[in-house]
Amino acid sequence: MHPDNSYNTTVMFIDIAGYTAKTSKLSRTALKSLLEEFEKVVTPSIKNFGGKIIKGMGDAYLATFHSPTNALLCSAEIQKKIKERNDKAPPGEQFQARAGISSGEVYERGGDIFGEPVNLASRMQ
Repeated sequence: MHPDNSYNTTVMFIDIAGYTAKTSKLSRTALKSLLEEFEKVVTPSIKNFGGKIIKGMGDAYLATFHSPTNALLCSAEIQKKIKERNDKAPPGEQFQARAGISSGEVYERGGDIFGEPVNLASRMQ
């Protein structure tokens, strides 16, 4: 591991809960809409709290933050926005999200990050 590619950060994984079961019942159009709605909630919130999106994986995002507090506040904002959205949506169009947050040293390679905080955040969600 090259030391220049390692740094300490806070990692957040966030995904749509029950995505596989939910999408098995959706049309292509409804699935596209669900993913777009999730993106509309997640992307601005991450940017609002100074986060950096490392990658999107369909129903999930991996992001980093300089501050653990900002990661937690971002997660809370996302949950609040999803609740507000769900309050107005029909039951079949509602969704929930899970987030996992961890801090520590990561290794960056090819625009992706690796390390214990990534693994922990992924498993905690």
